[in-house]
Amino acid sequence: MLDLLLPFALSGKTLLAGALALTGYIFYRLLVPPKINDGGVPYIPAYKTLFWTFKPDPSRIDLCNQVDVPALRETGIVRSWLWGRWMYKINDAEYARQLFLKPTVFQKIEMQTSLPYTFRVYAAGANIMSENGDHFKAHRSVVMPAFRRAWPVSHFRTHMRKLESLVRKQQQGVDILNIGRRVALDILGHIIMGVDFGALDYTKGELLEMCWDVVEAGVEPLYLLFPFLDKYPMGKRARSFASVARFHQFIDDAIETKRLELQTRDQLNNDERDKADLLTLMIEAYEQTKKHGAYDENGKLLPSMNSEELRNNAVVFFIAGHDGTAYSLCHLITELALNPDIQQRARERVISVIGDAPDA
Repeated sequence: MLDLLLPFALSGKTLLAGALALTGYIFYRLLVPPKINDGGVPYIPAYKTLFWTFKPDPSRIDLCNQVDVPALRETGIVRSWLWGRWMYKINDAEYARQLFLKPTVFQKIEMQTSLPYTFRVYAAGANIMSENGDHFKAHRSVVMPAFRRAWPVSHFRTHMRKLESLVRKQQQGVDILNIGRRVALDILGHIIMGVDFGALDYTKGELLEMCWDVVEAGVEPLYLLFPFLDKYPMGKRARSFASVARFHQFIDDAIETKRLELQTRDQLNNDERDKADLLTLMIEAYEQTKKHGAYDENGKLLPSMNSEELRNNAVVFFIAGHDGTAYSLCHLITELALNPDIQQRARERVISVIGDAPDA
């Protein structure tokens, strides 16, 4: 009888040993990144990121302030566990310059290939921030013409007045991050698509709720650390995927409307171009590349973009721009409040340029 049971016992021990070994390997990978020849860049142990991720109501800004900033303050570059792999984070201007000026050396992770099931890929697919080589250059040929101009002050004046009014009405302090996010949403809606989301007016509606859902779902810490969870979205996460589908349709409709408007003329004049939103300018550049092709610096014909990729770039600018604008504005206002002498110098500088009239 023992002879019959012994193989099963050994098999069970083998499975247990294998499971323990696999668990140990996973924890080791979480604690220690693989060794590579990067000059000894320090790393943030993944358990620190996990600790803040699993706290009640985890916040991206809390995770950044408590984990990333202290590590980055010393060296300006660290390795961190994100998207199910070890990645670099930087906050040093010189490192950033090297990174963006040498795209052929510092390749982006093409998430649409390696992590096609994730929320971010579903939302923004292939875009200028995820492509490399000739495909990156093709996206750049459509996107960059839209940025080669200064944005008129009038684009920001209305929203800044609303912000000032909101701050003055507050009697018990200001949730500056919440207000900063609302400012970012309204300004980006205006600049990117020529749409007023009404976030600063605290307007409630399907469009605004959809946009909040898309922006927030893209930066949820749990899914940034464990992207495989997006393979099986449930509950709130499934509703966020549905919001993206509606957001796609919203932008597709806007693209079609703007494309039809552009077809009524050969091209925008300088005054129209200065007042146009980002999406209109990208559509204009996109239509030009469809007619005449896009070429790199050596005269090589680049791959053609499609209308879905045009939409993807609008989405990625909206999501990435909101995050960066909101948090930057939050930190800027906080620092000015803590340093009134610098606040006064900044005010005097602004007045010296645009004046102090009510409509300045």
